[in-house]
Amino acid sequence: MLAVVLAGCAGVDETVAPERLATLQGALQVPAGAGGNAWVFLYGPGEGFPSTPVAPRYVTAVSAQRVAQGEPRYLFLPVQPNPFRLFGILDGDGNFDPQIDVLAQPGAADWVSAGQAVNLQPGKLTEAPLEVASRIRSEPPAFHVDTQETQLVLDGDPRAPASFVVVSDDAGGKLNLAQGGFRIGLADPDGDGRPQDNDGDGAPDLTLTFVLRLKPLPGQLAPDAQVVVPLAFDPTAFLQELGGRVGLSVRTDRLQLTVVPVAQELTPGKQGKTVRTALTAIPRGDYELVVLADGGQFWRVPNALSDSLPSQGTRFRFDRVR
Repeated sequence: MLAVVLAGCAGVDETVAPERLATLQGALQVPAGAGGNAWVFLYGPGEGFPSTPVAPRYVTAVSAQRVAQGEPRYLFLPVQPNPFRLFGILDGDGNFDPQIDVLAQPGAADWVSAGQAVNLQPGKLTEAPLEVASRIRSEPPAFHVDTQETQLVLDGDPRAPASFVVVSDDAGGKLNLAQGGFRIGLADPDGDGRPQDNDGDGAPDLTLTFVLRLKPLPGQLAPDAQVVVPLAFDPTAFLQELGGRVGLSVRTDRLQLTVVPVAQELTPGKQGKTVRTALTAIPRGDYELVVLADGGQFWRVPNALSDSLPSQGTRFRFDRVR
């Protein structure tokens, strides 16, 4: 998931002659009265919040002081000459942390830009203004597992699927819990006003997805592959309250998740689509619990907060599989 790299020159190919490298700069346009540190990212085409959270190719920052003084200009130098997706965040409440994986994403009180395509040319200076004008209304779906155990050993037996409870969390006071929790709505990715049923099971898809994702050993998977095990929760009460209406959400602070004992391998397909292949068994090994929310926010456990918050360090492992 999103793991921000704190080096403005990260990824520069030292074999490229300096005079062939590119420069990108521009002025940030922020809402009147909005303040905070601004962060600007360069991703590969089609990558980055909210669709594909990955580590950016480059990152730079503009201080809150410069934003307040009306001088919010950003600069990337040097940059490899390539097409990129430009994206910015204005950290309205000061809890964006590029060194903490789960906090390196927008939350309540933050402002974000739309993704903007830029094509940087060798030895050229590109000027690209960036408007940071969309308000984020909720925090990432932070949680901890309701257990005293540091590791949950799971069983992939379909006759007795494992389950556990997750509880919404403020990440040690770093997030506003009043704007957090698990917000569940009906998925409508194409915006046609009708709920989506992508898996064809007769029930509408929800805007909150939980999976266990394999943390592979070296060489265990192809470089672009992932293995996930779905997790399910009872949607009945939420579906009744939503009444088939898209664009609404129901909040809860506690969910019981049950392992769906079918592992899937995810690989990149054509036109940005993901190919899903069912595996004959759940691979043994260590897993992380990931939740993906509508709008691109996420949370995962264990995460980089675990050094100071043990509840964020719960580990998952499949040892016995069927």
